[in-house]
Amino acid sequence: MRVPQAILFDIGGTILDERRYDLEAGVRSVAKRESDVAEICREFRAEVQDKHRVDREVDLPRWLAKRLSLRDDMATLEDNLWDAIATLVPVSGIEAVLRRLKGDRIPFAAISNAPFCGRILEANLEKYGLRSYFQFVLSSADVGFRKPAAEIFETALSRLGATADQTWFIGDTLREDIVGAAKAGLEPIWISREPVELGTEYTGVRIRDWSEFMCIYEAAIVGKGATER
Repeated sequence: MRVPQAILFDIGGTILDERRYDLEAGVRSVAKRESDVAEICREFRAEVQDKHRVDREVDLPRWLAKRLSLRDDMATLEDNLWDAIATLVPVSGIEAVLRRLKGDRIPFAAISNAPFCGRILEANLEKYGLRSYFQFVLSSADVGFRKPAAEIFETALSRLGATADQTWFIGDTLREDIVGAAKAGLEPIWISREPVELGTEYTGVRIRDWSEFMCIYEAAIVGKGATER
């Protein structure tokens, strides 16, 4: 692999691991009646299923604000809903990788499929001291398209000022992250801690953790040096 001119990262399962995601808890925090919670969640999941079939995204706070005629300040509603719904923690070894890439002046950013805006994801990265490493964080809720749609990759590349063929993309889901990135012209790296299911046709680069990523990165740097000589 060639040394990347830029890198895009997925977030969930790649940079931050999801420890909790409780939609009912979030809806319960804003619903007027407990008896409405199950129905509202059913409606939202049906909407999500329909939109995901065509690689579109649903912004949960805005959907709930419309569904329940909420008049809360949107940023406050987003913060409160996220706190009620989700808990994410850093993946082991990620900060050392980000620090190294930053030191090597590799521009990088993050894109994520999420029903929350990028500001919320940035706040979670900031919580663990990781936000400053990234040039920006882009959520599918920001652009309306979700991976594997080419639009979200193209938007991120434009903001990063990078071309697809010189950019690595690292993610943990095969269809959304890896197949999507490859179709958009990026160099995908699949971080997959679990054994690959039988019948999975994938012959690209696959790593189990961030230490294996650093081996690939170092090999690319060595290869560049040999080419220059």
